[in-house]
Amino acid sequence: MNRILFAWVLCALAWPVLADDAARANRLMVEAVSLIQASEREPSAAGKFRFLKEAHDNLVEIVDQHPSSDLAVRLATGQAVGSVSLSGVREAMERARIAEPAKPGAPIHVWRNGSAVVEVAFSSTGDGWVLIASRGGVVAVHDARTGELLGTWQHGSQMSAALSPDGRHVLTASRDGVVALRDAPTGRLQVEWRHRRAVGAVALARDTGLALVGSGRAALLVDTRTVQIRHDWRHGSPVTSVAYSPDGRWILAGFADGTALLGNARTGRTIHQWKHPGSGGGGVTSASFSPDGARLLTGAANRRAVLHDIATGRMVHEWKTGARVKAVAYSGRWVLTGDDDYEVELHDARTGRTLRKWRYRAPPTAVAFSPDDRGALMGFSDGTVILCDIRLREGRRGYERTSLTPDGGCW
Repeated sequence: MNRILFAWVLCALAWPVLADDAARANRLMVEAVSLIQASEREPSAAGKFRFLKEAHDNLVEIVDQHPSSDLAVRLATGQAVGSVSLSGVREAMERARIAEPAKPGAPIHVWRNGSAVVEVAFSSTGDGWVLIASRGGVVAVHDARTGELLGTWQHGSQMSAALSPDGRHVLTASRDGVVALRDAPTGRLQVEWRHRRAVGAVALARDTGLALVGSGRAALLVDTRTVQIRHDWRHGSPVTSVAYSPDGRWILAGFADGTALLGNARTGRTIHQWKHPGSGGGGVTSASFSPDGARLLTGAANRRAVLHDIATGRMVHEWKTGARVKAVAYSGRWVLTGDDDYEVELHDARTGRTLRKWRYRAPPTAVAFSPDDRGALMGFSDGTVILCDIRLREGRRGYERTSLTPDGGCW
């Protein structure tokens, strides 16, 4: 950005402002422009990234903390202020990150967002897309091989999100009850509808014709073509998580009192009802089906992750963690758990053994496996997303604990 543009932005922000909200947003924008200028003068890729990251944080703060300002509206809707936009700064950050040579043992990719990560997901196709959704309402889709940003858009705030198993569609929902189905990675809107209550969790069927929405005390199966409710699973406490089996047969609704309901997605009949072991006061926070839909993994605030066999309803394995489980993922072979003790753990789903523990500087909030079982995707409350190669090394005995950092530490 040249001096003329910088001067233009300063002038554009110089109109009289009566509201403190707008005035603070203006100051943040001026600081962001200065940081972008500094990044252009910085010779090193790492230095460029640091300046751009600060600029990006300023822009996200405008959207999150000063939503009534004109700047927040323009940024949130994808408009540019001069030539400054959220997507443009993210793309510049990604170019700087790729230009920085990786250190031995470093993660495959590191992505950074302006606010806490609420969802991460891999597409199961050869396209290799990664979905990242943040609490500030920003959804980003990246190429898992190159790390390149493919698309980004804004949907409310404090949201939940889900990627369809084929990686072609994204379902997002905000706390004001608005649910939207979009194409990935372009973000083109397919259909949008509103629920009367806040939506805290969503899941999407493979063919995207059905969506599972957790709203209030009900898990609703919605036809995305007609926006009509097909089934309604209710319980005495709020819905805290939902999941859809990859084969489209089963749905899972987890509730704040630790109850998990497994239902037939076609008939609406409840197949099993579990009370999470030891869940006196802890809700079911996350759930994941095996790729074949034969088993179900749930994590809860009672510091446990439990693997169930769907046919019999019996518990197969149970893992206890150091703090409440915030996120789980199940590949059929491996289990990932992320807890409030700042750790992500890798477990063997067949034997129940814990194989690795990663510790990070912020609590994990979302986890996922790559379709080939080689990568673990971890999102954290500081907005960082790290993709690690988890292939086990020969001769290792017992589990290892690694301090996970953006520039090294997967092993």
